[in-house]
Amino acid sequence: MSTPYPHAAIHLKNEALDISVTPQGGAIISGHLKDGRAFLRPTTPAPVFNSLDHACFPMVPLCNRMSNNHFDFEGRPYHAAQNSPVDPLYIHGDGWLSDWHIKRQSSGSACLSFEHIATERAPFTYAAEQDITLEASHLTLRLSVTNKGERAMPFGFGLHPYFPRTADMTLGFASTGHWENNAANLPQIWTPSAGEMDFNKPRGLPDRLIDNCFMDWDGYAQIIWPNQDMALQIKADDIFKTCQIYAPQNQPFFCFEPMSHMADGLSRPDYTGFKILSPGETLSGRVDFHVKDSLTAA
Repeated sequence: MSTPYPHAAIHLKNEALDISVTPQGGAIISGHLKDGRAFLRPTTPAPVFNSLDHACFPMVPLCNRMSNNHFDFEGRPYHAAQNSPVDPLYIHGDGWLSDWHIKRQSSGSACLSFEHIATERAPFTYAAEQDITLEASHLTLRLSVTNKGERAMPFGFGLHPYFPRTADMTLGFASTGHWENNAANLPQIWTPSAGEMDFNKPRGLPDRLIDNCFMDWDGYAQIIWPNQDMALQIKADDIFKTCQIYAPQNQPFFCFEPMSHMADGLSRPDYTGFKILSPGETLSGRVDFHVKDSLTAA
């Protein structure tokens, strides 16, 4: 996960927003308004690349963890292996740890691509693309994954953005509830929306670790930073029916992750949210981040 950092950043700018992107991990390094206010977690350049230090990275061909580093599909067993020193399970797929190719670039947009061939450590063969576009006060990310293997396989994807966490901020989004995790941080107990984990009305984050998958998300969320006079509206395509909140205690950031499937969905009989792609088939989706630089803006 930590490797030399040879690639220069790609800078995308328009009249409202300024972001930096690196081909390593297809990661966004930073995201600011023109006046310097950060709507994505501020990061500090480092001599080595580490996706977990940056502001947003794509998750492909799955999000979150794979229990036991194993799943079965159409009578065949598939195995993966630990791909990160921070977790014993195969997590977030392959793209966040790999070099992406810059297919095209302009002052306000970039398209990055990545290809992966199945190995004993990661069983998926696919091609992925990420389009990053600035338009007015919108940052739009489009993801796609194409099955390049010889057999049908379950695929998914998502985004892992980090946001500034402040004492006065609020997060709001609709869901029916969340999964409480077991000791391996995998969903185990279904819990309907209630109390400090009910974000159907905007609220601050609980003062404890959160790393939970929320179900039946309607694709809309809003983050408000009153002291910054700034808000962020997130709108995701229908493919993103679940989301994950990761908020470590006593850290100046949290993550709100749009996902196309349930965490550890491959361990469930219906592969909850995963899409079965035949060879050559493509799954795609878009997430729009609309930054409002005033809480009175329409």
